[in-house]
Amino acid sequence: MTQAIPGPAIRADAGQFLTLVQPTSWGVMGQIVLAWPMLKTSVTTDSMPTRTILIADDDRLVRESLHDVLADFGWAIEEAGNGSDAIAVLSRMRCDLLLSDVDMPDMTGFQLLSWVTGQTHLTPRPSVVLMSARADQQLTQAAQLAGAVTLLSKPVALPAITTLVSQLLDR
Repeated sequence: MTQAIPGPAIRADAGQFLTLVQPTSWGVMGQIVLAWPMLKTSVTTDSMPTRTILIADDDRLVRESLHDVLADFGWAIEEAGNGSDAIAVLSRMRCDLLLSDVDMPDMTGFQLLSWVTGQTHLTPRPSVVLMSARADQQLTQAAQLAGAVTLLSKPVALPAITTLVSQLLDR
């Protein structure tokens, strides 16, 4: 008899963090996808123009979790499940920030970044933040040399990303 693997779960831990866990199999805790403080502040202001963030990640749970958290701050959010979809979004609308996974099936985050930096019609050109589970100093340096603001390590620490996004968009 085969048992179904449970779906993703959001749980609170003793450190007052909410953690999104993607189970890998029965008996295995799973991969922590995102973690963020339970107490978060929503920021909305009618006097500032809405900034748009494009989240490009092939992991639906990461996209949706980032979407929910960042939308609470009043930013407009667009999602793309791969690099080609991200290019389609960037070609039809203005985005102020691109948050992109490095490892996607159809193109890497570096290839998407290269496309963004090569486009003269993107005015203003969106800032690009790459994200990777393989983040290390060498990959971070490569991302910055390629034109990214930085490379964030997955699982993404949401306090860090919301602070970074605030600094980039609310200047």
